[in-house]
Amino acid sequence: LLCSDGLIEAEGHANAAFGFEGVQRAVADAGCDNRLDALRLALHRHLGELAGHDDISMLLLDLPA
Repeated sequence: LLCSDGLIEAEGHANAAFGFEGVQRAVADAGCDNRLDALRLALHRHLGELAGHDDISMLLLDLPA
């Protein structure tokens, strides 16, 4: 996963950052084909109705052996 700092620093209610922990939780239980969607959904839930204060960019590469 390559991402901008806007993903990690995205603040939801109570000024809590999404953080690396939010990324790990979002993709931990997602299947290989669903990781990016799971990450987007988790971020959306974290932000709620708030808008991100920075750009949020993500690139997920799958490199099969």
